[in-house]
Amino acid sequence: MKLGLKSISKSILSVTIALTLLMVMLPQAMASDDICQIGSSGYATLDEALAAVADGQTIKLLSEITHRSGIVVTGKKDHHQSQWL
Repeated sequence: MKLGLKSISKSILSVTIALTLLMVMLPQAMASDDICQIGSSGYATLDEALAAVADGQTIKLLSEITHRSGIVVTGKKDHHQSQWL
């Protein structure tokens, strides 16, 4: 089977367009609305993460948030020597 230069160019262009679309759309498909994470589990709110966190686990903030209610931490040590809220 003999392919012409025009056919090869079209194939390369098609593959290039497909890969470009994949690279543009993949990060959006992988994006999440989670603002907190405990291990590999994501949570949409800090309150959800606070309700789910177990002793010894860390809540990681994935984005800047405004949390208007207080947070009470009892029986925990500050291992990072930062201030508790």
